[in-house]
Order: sequence, then structure tokens, then C-alpha cells
Amino acid sequence: MTVSVASLNTFLRRGLRLPSLNAAKSLAGAGTSLTDKHARALARQLERVGWSGRALKDAGGLITDSLAVEAKLAEWRRAIRQAAGYRIGAGRSAVLLPARVGALVEERNLASHGVGLMVEDRGRIEWKVPAPRAEIGVSHRAWLLELLIRGLESGTAHRAT
Repeated sequence: MTVSVASLNTFLRRGLRLPSLNAAKSLAGAGTSLTDKHARALARQLERVGWSGRALKDAGGLITDSLAVEAKLAEWRRAIRQAAGYRIGAGRSAVLLPARVGALVEERNLASHGVGLMVEDRGRIEWKVPAPRAEIGVSHRAWLLELLIRGLESGTAHRAT
């Protein structure tokens, strides 16, 4: 994920947090897995603590790039299908395979699923087929931001230096 550190710090000072992807979707007025009544109640609850459509757009706007990676040792067809499923919530999606397995993958298989290919060889990872970019909705981008914040707080995500 790519985020401006200064913008992230500014956003963090606002103290706005999302409890779930459905919460972000309810603020955006997008379809959720919730009943309409529950989605409206959740949106009102978030608005009471400072969220608005504009705040959601601001949060989502902080995510300038995102990449979901599915790593497998052998099952490249399965990896491609799984990585394709991640495209709804990430701007780019790719599979990571050992070089010997990656050599078996035909580009048309990747292209038909909108997925890139990275290979690992002797501890080095390189792109063989770049992951195509796709636009994702503001609610998904805002949720990615929330997941990044949680990762930074728990120590499972790291800031690039």
C-alpha cells in the first residue's frame, strides 16, 4: 500500500476509525451485507463521531496504490483464481511463485484474470508480468487505510524509510 506519511499523520489526528468494511460502505451509500435499516443506523452512528461522506472520500484518497499478493509454492492456477478475487479490494493483484513454477504460467492466463506475476529465485523477488491497475471504490480504499492503521498500531505493518 502506498500512503503519504504526512497525510496519514494528519488523518490520524482526526481520530476517525472504521469498525468494518460494511461501515465504510454504509457511509458511502454502497451495498452492504447488512439490512438497509442496520446500514442506515450504522451510518448515523459513524456520523455522530465525525464521519461524513467527505471524510470517507478523504480517507480513501490517502491510498494511492495497493497490491494484494497470493503466494503459492506449486498451485499456480489456484493462485491466479484467488488473486483475481482480491481485485475488488485492491488496486492491483498478483501471484508470487517460485521461478521454476512461474515459468509454467502463460501470460494469457494472467491477462484474462487481470493479475500480475512475481517470481522468487534464490531469495530475490522480481516482476515477470506487472499487475494491471484497477480502480477500487472509496469505501474499499478507506477500509484499506483502516487496516494499515491497525497494522501500524499492532506492529504487523511497517513504514517504509
